[in-house]
Amino acid sequence: MLAMTTAADPPWLRLARREVGQKELKGGAKAAVGERDNPQIVAYWTRAGILKKKDKTLWTPSNDEVPWCAAFIGAMLRDAGLPGSGEALARSYQRYGIAVMNADRANPWSAIPTGALVVLSRNSAGPTKGHVGFAVGLSRSSIQLLGGNQNDAVSIDWFPKARIVDVRWPSGAPFTPYLATSSGKTAISVRTN
Repeated sequence: MLAMTTAADPPWLRLARREVGQKELKGGAKAAVGERDNPQIVAYWTRAGILKKKDKTLWTPSNDEVPWCAAFIGAMLRDAGLPGSGEALARSYQRYGIAVMNADRANPWSAIPTGALVVLSRNSAGPTKGHVGFAVGLSRSSIQLLGGNQNDAVSIDWFPKARIVDVRWPSGAPFTPYLATSSGKTAISVRTN
């Protein structure tokens, strides 16, 4: 399934839209070897340059059940000629590129660039766990993300803005038009680390 691209899409988002519909295979132990895992999802790890575990030992993923949202984001960035975080953790993208800030305290995250990397918390799994995806839509209370491992697939889905822990932009990449929810006095700034 091909998600519709827009003129505002940065290169990594155009590539990501082509992947919508890729999903984990549910073959289980009775499936023939090669039918148990989606090779496209397994390849995201290599394309993202994620080749080592946290303890720095070599790791080559061989299945599509390992949480893979960060691998998908990294693969799309690298396919677009940009570095990814090089890590398997969604929260690793909190250190990526530059931070996009929103100064409207009354309406947090009322404007986010199209294709920005949005890092979400996943408190039920602990403070170091999370999710990462590309911003494609915005409402007053929710953010729409195109991401990997969303219901075991590359998909577009809505998440509560309350889960946003950071919004990042690739260093040196030109900004795209902002997705906005309000025509009020929203001040937008960019913070560099």
